[in-house]
Amino acid sequence: MKLKEFWEAEAKMEKIYHEKFKYELVIEIKNHSPYNKKFLIYGKAEGDPEDVIKFYLYTGLNSKRTITVDHYSKSKLRIYIPDVKVNFVLFVEDEKGNKKEFTFSVD
Repeated sequence: MKLKEFWEAEAKMEKIYHEKFKYELVIEIKNHSPYNKKFLIYGKAEGDPEDVIKFYLYTGLNSKRTITVDHYSKSKLRIYIPDVKVNFVLFVEDEKGNKKEFTFSVD
């Protein structure tokens, strides 16, 4: 009997009131598998080059982050986004190459 492996990812952006940051991006990954799983989180931004550089410097989404989620549990990652005008795509990818993407616009 083969055990069923699947996972869910949710990402939402909330406005916050901070002098340096404008939004908080909350990424929640739920692992419904009987095994520990590794996930890669990264992004791609488009817009004014200065805003894109500022976005990458503050968020670090230009490089891949690895998160390990235990079996039958969930993990949350919070990323703070500065006051920039960019459109970006967030990717959540598991170790088998299955990918989910989320599109956001920061004004």
